[in-house]
Amino acid sequence: MTKQTTETTIHTRQITEEEKTKMRHAHWMLLPAILIPALIIWIITLSDEMPNAAKYAAYTIGIGVFIVIAAKQYKLEQDLKNGQAEVIRGILQDKYKFGGGRSMNNSSGVGKGGRKNKGQATFILVFDGKKYWVQSKIYKQATKGANSEMVWLPSSQYVISIQKI
Repeated sequence: MTKQTTETTIHTRQITEEEKTKMRHAHWMLLPAILIPALIIWIITLSDEMPNAAKYAAYTIGIGVFIVIAAKQYKLEQDLKNGQAEVIRGILQDKYKFGGGRSMNNSSGVGKGGRKNKGQATFILVFDGKKYWVQSKIYKQATKGANSEMVWLPSSQYVISIQKI
């Protein structure tokens, strides 16, 4: 049995080739998020009846989505090129979820199945007072109060893995 410590430590280690492949695969799954706004912009461009303000809004949103996703991909590539991941060891102080994931009654009164999901949830883990935004899968693997080890890419802010130690 490992001795539990209350001190959080952070050290770096090399990213494995398997982890690099996993990271690239996870981020390229964002490709549909780029294609959908591009399709919407293309459809709006074809419409002559659409007000100019709506066209400009569509262009702005589409370009904004593209820039955000491209920036995330660039930061991930920088982390992978750097080849270093931070390993955070310590007690997982807290974990919480907010937003999304709740079903809301549809007030339209149309049909029985009038329930819809209210956005996407945000998942946070806390080590030594510092918050880490994580994916649902990592959040579910984490145990509050457990002595844990989390592998983190600092620039792209992506968690590779978490486990109890």
